[in-house]
Amino acid sequence: MDSKQFNTDGSLISIDLWGSELEVLNDPSFLGHQAQLAAEKANMQVLAISIVPFKPQGLSLALILGESHLTIHTSPEHQYAAIDVFTCGKGDPMVAAIYLLEVLKPIDFSIKKSERGVRPLINRDRFKTDFELEEVNHAPR
Repeated sequence: MDSKQFNTDGSLISIDLWGSELEVLNDPSFLGHQAQLAAEKANMQVLAISIVPFKPQGLSLALILGESHLTIHTSPEHQYAAIDVFTCGKGDPMVAAIYLLEVLKPIDFSIKKSERGVRPLINRDRFKTDFELEEVNHAPR
């Protein structure tokens, strides 16, 4: 793939929500279906889905998207969920986030947007650390 054709800049929407119904936050089928709908409404391609329910309650859900990922982690006993929607390229993560807020109907929520992506490399000589930076994040020789 030609790196000039692929844009690694992306947006991450992070949501903490409180006050959703326990039954909704503990329903893997419902949350899986709604997460897929959220991704589709945001013009994102769902490649895979994984849902791991926990005992006695709660779950972690991950959609692998052609554009990156959408995750939901729930703690129904606290009526809490954490949602991340990250995309690079096409798709609008805010559309997916707003859809999930409408569906989960929290009493309160916090939403943050972060920009992510590849930036120019930093000058590694500026840092003094206890480990060899040369062994971290370098291309094979």
